[in-house]
Amino acid sequence: CQIQIYKQENLKRDNFNFDLCEEKKVSNLISTENPDYIFHFATGSALAYKNNFMDVYYEDSLVTKNIIKCLNDNEAT
Repeated sequence: CQIQIYKQENLKRDNFNFDLCEEKKVSNLISTENPDYIFHFATGSALAYKNNFMDVYYEDSLVTKNIIKCLNDNEAT
């Protein structure tokens, strides 16, 4: 099973569209799909980092934190 998550609307079938900063949605997806592996490639562009480093870094860090927290929470149940 392959799950793809897009922050912006995507017309492909079987994809999820939401912001990974939304912890509740990340948690729901992880608990529903129960993935064996997660590959996290979501990040701001180099231009976004250049123009607004701290905001982009914060968002990337929050996404990573949400994924790890939700994996830990899901494993505990």
